[in-house]
Amino acid sequence: MLNEHKLIKQCIDQHNADDQSHQINQMGAIYSSAQVTLIAAAGTDANFGLPGISREFSYPESCSVTKNLCLVNASQSVTRSVSASTWYSRAWTLQEGYLSKRRLFFVEHGIDYICDEDLQDEDLRGGLIASELAASLPSKMNAWDRANHMMRQFAGRSLTYEGDALNAIIGALGTLEGVDHTEGVTIQRSNSSETSSTYMALNWCHDLPCSRREGFPSWSPLGWRGEIDYLDYQTTISSGCSLEVWHDGGFRHVSDAFGKLSEGHRAHRPTQERYLRLNTTVVMLDFVYLDHEPGIPSGFYVRVPYTSNLDLFVLPFWDADDMRQGSIQLPCAVAVRRRTLMQKTWRCEQESQLLIMRQRSTHYERVGCFNLHWSHRHIYAREKKGRIFPLDFTYGNPLLEYGDGTYWKKNGEERTFLLG
Repeated sequence: MLNEHKLIKQCIDQHNADDQSHQINQMGAIYSSAQVTLIAAAGTDANFGLPGISREFSYPESCSVTKNLCLVNASQSVTRSVSASTWYSRAWTLQEGYLSKRRLFFVEHGIDYICDEDLQDEDLRGGLIASELAASLPSKMNAWDRANHMMRQFAGRSLTYEGDALNAIIGALGTLEGVDHTEGVTIQRSNSSETSSTYMALNWCHDLPCSRREGFPSWSPLGWRGEIDYLDYQTTISSGCSLEVWHDGGFRHVSDAFGKLSEGHRAHRPTQERYLRLNTTVVMLDFVYLDHEPGIPSGFYVRVPYTSNLDLFVLPFWDADDMRQGSIQLPCAVAVRRRTLMQKTWRCEQESQLLIMRQRSTHYERVGCFNLHWSHRHIYAREKKGRIFPLDFTYGNPLLEYGDGTYWKKNGEERTFLLG
């Protein structure tokens, strides 16, 4: 099995855009069907060759050399070399390790063989493999989790050509049954007979702000250069939000287009085809920089009027790296939600994640997000004319005593807009 560079450069017609798109979409099937994949993890590019075949091995200084032997802990050494290699940091190579059944890794001082059977047996080097190469190997996750795990590992990897962001992952996403995607954002229908919810993984976030990747929408991780995580396990489209995607020449409700979206993906799509069209509540909220409050980390917080007598200050997850100072107002929209069981009343409450946006000439652009009830992020409260104090979510939701959490929406308005 040739590596990704050889497949793309030598086996795909570089002058036929339609054929190139078709073949790239098949990359997932190619790797998952291969008997074994030879992975050139040595050197910094495809011209380095395969140690032990086209060039000699270069053994580490820690090996023990005798008259006829060179003794080295090859398995551990090779595995760690793979995880520290240029191959491991590249976006295109994620699917090589993730989708192949059997992998033969070549590094400067050795070769390592890893097959899926080894990964299922925890007694066979499981601990070492899991800790060193987990990001590039498959797991027992369901299709939804696998898709988001792929995107989580993919987002922080490097690309020589930024326009390849979707092409480098689309083949791998196409191997997953029961899920669809648009611009790398996973979509799934509920399997429950009691509900007809549509799940959409718009709940990704950046721990650190980063820069935009041109050519991709801001609502997709592909539209940014930075590592991502997900706020919750699964989020459904909010009951108060109508969300449409571009499909077959026009905007279609996401549930109607499910199962057909990834089929229509191609490189260099027109801008309008990358928009989402939403109809939902938009609220203008104040953003302020706090740096003189005792016991509170400095940062650019969003102020949310939670009740008539209580304001919340939440530290958002910023996408854009130019939203870090001053005092401004920005539009925030409710698009996705999750269901949680409230401990004091034992009832289900719909918790909303808010997208922070800024206005462009023809559309909105996502620049961050936050969740009012997510306890792993800085969130503080202040009674009117009082001091700011922290909220402790360790033993439940302390905001329950202040009401149902919908007061802040009263100044919002329903809008239909494009998110690009």
